[in-house]
Amino acid sequence: MSALPDRRSLLVGAALAAPALVLAKKALPKSAAHARAAPDAAFRAPYSARSPWKAQPVNPTFDSGIIPSSEYAYVPFQASVYYARASDPSVTIVGPDRGTGVNVPDEIIHRNIVLPHFPAGVASPPGGDSEIVIYDSTTGLLHSFWQMNYRDGQWTANTYAVESAAGWGFGTPSRPYNIRASGCSPISGALRNWELPDSRGASNYPQHALAMGLGPDSILRDSISWGGPIYPATSQDQGFHYTGTAPDAWPIGTLFMLPPSFDLGALSTEGAIAIARTLMKFGAYLVDECPNTCGFYCESDPSSIGWPDKSYGLFGHHSNGDFTTIRDALRAVTAVDGWLDGDGNPWTPPSWAKMQLLSMRGPWRARNGTIAGGFDTAADFFIAPAGAPFIAQRVIQQPCSPNARGWWQNWADSGGWFTAPTPGRRYVLSVIGSGALTASLSVWDQALSANYFTSSIKSPGQRQKFSWPNQTSFATLLEIRNPGAGGRIRLELVAA
Repeated sequence: MSALPDRRSLLVGAALAAPALVLAKKALPKSAAHARAAPDAAFRAPYSARSPWKAQPVNPTFDSGIIPSSEYAYVPFQASVYYARASDPSVTIVGPDRGTGVNVPDEIIHRNIVLPHFPAGVASPPGGDSEIVIYDSTTGLLHSFWQMNYRDGQWTANTYAVESAAGWGFGTPSRPYNIRASGCSPISGALRNWELPDSRGASNYPQHALAMGLGPDSILRDSISWGGPIYPATSQDQGFHYTGTAPDAWPIGTLFMLPPSFDLGALSTEGAIAIARTLMKFGAYLVDECPNTCGFYCESDPSSIGWPDKSYGLFGHHSNGDFTTIRDALRAVTAVDGWLDGDGNPWTPPSWAKMQLLSMRGPWRARNGTIAGGFDTAADFFIAPAGAPFIAQRVIQQPCSPNARGWWQNWADSGGWFTAPTPGRRYVLSVIGSGALTASLSVWDQALSANYFTSSIKSPGQRQKFSWPNQTSFATLLEIRNPGAGGRIRLELVAA
């Protein structure tokens, strides 16, 4: 039985035990029609079979905490999901003030977002978050927007993130950010309309973990030096407004399930029974905060019946007995005997420490010349056009000064690693890209006066195995050189 790791280990970027997965006038959207016609399995059921969202816990054990009755149990959360084809036109999304651009945390800049394919009928869902996800079938990318609205002939959004529909489904050490507080997309774990029980009844149920929200009193309070999300979540709401205390409060990233003994016969509606079956097999990850709520995210489509209707006939109705029964029986998972992947095969989820650790996001400073280009989050490369030569550098400190928004946000200010390399451990450094750019990695003391290691590789296609210097305090210097011809490049650091 694998237990939940000590949460303090996260503070120093230690390797987590792998099983710690426990570790905007609006036209009616055409998402339902898009969904029915979409041929891509990745749109209907995104993410790899080896993703936390597809994984099934084996013989879980549970803690004794109980979600309080003050958390109304229903299906309140909605995000709109759309399918873009090659024939769809390009659209530019600007910032809400139409001046500074859309916030792109992966790039540490605000800029306009140009989507090459934007489907017809896009409309913001109800609710203040206005979350929209657009799946581009030509690239397999999921483009996620927060507070996206159509105003005076222009699409605007507050924040943007992008990921592969075939990927992990949560943030990673090199790409911790996404739209949901936990570092996942609004599509992650969402109850999709195509998953509604049909003529087969509630025996047809979603085959993935669900995305769940709780009120701030049910989320564990934290501070600058203590608390924060747990694996697989990589982030949480900024600030320290969570107010819960154990045992009846939990960190973002917690997996909840219904125990095997849960009585499905106690439920009366098809939707609730289907959701309960999913919660017994896959569970639900705590991914966001919403006042006085214990609920599950779902797909929004006002043009068709959705999960709230199927579940209890009235959106926002707080007194549904089925969901109260489910809420009262939910328990947090503390340990598992193992995991099955989405194909039903035994699987050990990789810890953060075994993932790609390096981010190319910056900020980059010029050592020589003027930096042109920068990190492109959709491409996952530092991209530089042809032009005047330059040398760009980025420094990552370990340890670094605590971030005022919490240790898990250290990466956001680029003062430190999300998960730091382990001194003395063997790593493989790879250079990936094309064109004339070269890149290197070196390890120094924090003052950049004593050099402990400098990579011997620099060009795309090269890789090097080495032992990380046995120093607990160090600065990592990344350097990109553009001789003038431009190109794209990324460094990857993975445990050997």
